[in-house]
Amino acid sequence: MMMGSGSRRIVSSAAVLGFAVMFATPRVVEACSFGFNEHKLDEAEKAVDTTLPAKPTVGAVSISRGHGPTRSGCGAAASSCDDIGSISFTLSAADDRTPAAMMGYRIAVSGAKPFDGLYPVGMDVRLFDGTMWVRWLDGATDDQDSLDFDLEVRAIDLAGNVSAEAAIVKVRQDNGGCSMGRGSTQSGDGPGVIAFGVAALVGAVRRRRPAGRGRST
Repeated sequence: MMMGSGSRRIVSSAAVLGFAVMFATPRVVEACSFGFNEHKLDEAEKAVDTTLPAKPTVGAVSISRGHGPTRSGCGAAASSCDDIGSISFTLSAADDRTPAAMMGYRIAVSGAKPFDGLYPVGMDVRLFDGTMWVRWLDGATDDQDSLDFDLEVRAIDLAGNVSAEAAIVKVRQDNGGCSMGRGSTQSGDGPGVIAFGVAALVGAVRRRRPAGRGRST
């Protein structure tokens, strides 16, 4: 027995549909990990230094939110970092004995903590190249809530002296309840639309198949 040409077209279209669905599935392309600079005290400094460091000075603040899979050709790519939200800002603080590179900082949230696991709240850490990073699990989605809270940042010298005043970092981001970011697949050429189009093609081929040409012997 041999299959008719109409049957061959259907098999071919179904294969294309499977191909499109395969590439519509997000692919994880990298792992996500973060380090931190723990602020360690100096025993010798603790014995002689009683002067508090100055109030920290905060520079430009940048906010990055979690996002959904990014489009890659006919499919989508994802990573284990896609659900990470972050706030970064430059910091500096003057002290009579502790060098700037060895200064530590302590962060607290003013008011109710907006996220579980806001890192490094509650820890004493040093900067990465003059920059502080605050991270949290934000969700791997392009629909993110707005942000409206403050961070209080105090400086800590090598003796463990903590600045009397805290610098305030105002974290504000108004998403209006919905933020479509770089991972959005809402436009008309997204993977879901491709899969739907190929499925419609299969149905059209089936409807056009002439009667009596299904099989011959």
